[in-house]
Amino acid sequence: LKEAYKQLMDERQMFINADIVIFKMQIDKFPYITYVTKNIQNILGYSAVEVISNKVNLYQMIHPDDLVSYKRNLIKLRNSSKKSQAFEPIRFRRADGNYVWIKSFVIITSRKGKEVELRGHFMDVSEILEAKRILSERQKFILEFISNANDVIVGIDAEGRIIDFNKKSLAFFEVDNENELKEQNISDFLENTEDKKSWTDILEEAKRGEANLYNFKLKKSKTNIPDILYVEISVNPVKTNEKTIFYLIIRDVTKRKILERETLKSKLRFEALLNAVPDLMFVVDKDGNYLDYKADENSLLYMPPHLIIGKNLRDFFKDEKIINEILEKINETLRTGKLNIIKYSMDSPIGMRFFEARISKMDDDKILSIVRDITDWK
Repeated sequence: LKEAYKQLMDERQMFINADIVIFKMQIDKFPYITYVTKNIQNILGYSAVEVISNKVNLYQMIHPDDLVSYKRNLIKLRNSSKKSQAFEPIRFRRADGNYVWIKSFVIITSRKGKEVELRGHFMDVSEILEAKRILSERQKFILEFISNANDVIVGIDAEGRIIDFNKKSLAFFEVDNENELKEQNISDFLENTEDKKSWTDILEEAKRGEANLYNFKLKKSKTNIPDILYVEISVNPVKTNEKTIFYLIIRDVTKRKILERETLKSKLRFEALLNAVPDLMFVVDKDGNYLDYKADENSLLYMPPHLIIGKNLRDFFKDEKIINEILEKINETLRTGKLNIIKYSMDSPIGMRFFEARISKMDDDKILSIVRDITDWK
């Protein structure tokens, strides 16, 4: 018995140390608290003596907006066959005038068949409720963000089944209502265009935190033009309870892909044109430094690029008059934007040659010089 009493006191102390207030309350007439642990002062700011002596009336502590529901709950408990209950949180006024949310757990005891006393405990759940409120607001914000995002956002399970999506998805996947999209498999709509990875591999990468951007194409089945859309997808795993939902952010990059292809075609055409031109080409800045160079490797005048790029006019021309004339034409072209032509002679690996340089502006501090050997014209 002594050991049992000690254990009971230890458990009581655990409640008190955790700021869980133990109380008894008479309810046969006007409700009042007959016993309460001292730690009530930590939560409500009133001493146990003030509460037990009824200097602080129970109903005066309860927020007016919660008082009716509290009284109604007491009546329900007295008339119910269930003699224990967890009350929903209500607001109690502290001694300093501020309110805190209190959640209580009670059992009702009887005397001669009449319920006369509540025994139980209560705790301050203000911080918990505030955390729930903040979480709820954040969840609402996230849901609003997903729903109204300009990008298509789709949630799929580990098998690739579509279980969540935003408004943008319906038009993107060309479906008229949500039921047409739910439970469809994402692979029915999208085809991997680059690394050919399966959705299983992609989702496994996402779970390991290794997911990158993936390129897919979407086959449009109705009247949309073009018939094929190219999309870029990022995969973001979100754990909910014991299940993981993979949210795909799908961005239409068709215009970019078309532009990239056209740019590549233009580059190849430009390179083909350059390769067909036998003339020497130099990119030179306003100070006469060679920044780039192109020449036909089969030309007798060909020199490896590393022997030219990074060098200056003065490394190849010894006559200051020619150097100054070329620099003057370069800076005139940069200033006016007009084409300039200059002719000069210089020693080369195959002897003295005569050249014509056509100088055109590239940008604010660089020119393109196309140099042709005109020795045979002389």
